Amino acid sequence: MFERIIRAITFKTPVYKEVAEDPSFTTSAWLIVAVAALANQIGGRAAQLTYGRVGSFFFGVLFGTALAIGGFAVSCFLVSWLAKQLFSIDLPFEKVVRALGLAYVFNIIGILSIVAAFGVALLCITGPITLIVGIAGLIATLFALKEVTSLEWGQTVVLAVVVAIVSIVINLIVGAIFVVPAVATLY
Repeated sequence: MFERIIRAITFKTPVYKEVAEDPSFTTSAWLIVAVAALANQIGGRAAQLTYGRVGSFFFGVLFGTALAIGGFAVSCFLVSWLAKQLFSIDLPFEKVVRALGLAYVFNIIGILSIVAAFGVALLCITGPITLIVGIAGLIATLFALKEVTSLEWGQTVVLAVVVAIVSIVINLIVGAIFVVPAVATLY
């Protein structure tokens, strides 16, 4: 698994087709998604600990991680379904999970958000790193979809946009669930 993660991080793009065709990688793909989502949630919610909101932190991490994993599953389902509807490609859900699960490894960078709990100065350092790795994750998703579908780049981008939109919607839902009550307690 780690050798494949290294190949994905270093943009050895044939690894995505390789894992898509390897049923034994399914559990590894889900594990990558779960660990990256958990790390991302821990980083994003660390500031709550500085305000003494330990219960809110743990609930937020668990609930946010569950939603992120669910959002990933929905994205994979939509990619599989759209590939069939729009491009007449039989792309099983499991193959999408394996390829996009490996590309999801870039989301682990969210753990760096933990430095926001220690001060804005550190955020100035980690912010650009997080942005660059986020862009790399988007590129990895494009390559994963391209490798697993063999579509033209324009068609691949359509599928990648679906993944991005679902991700954004999930993040907005999670944000609304946690921000609204937190703001309400300030007044």
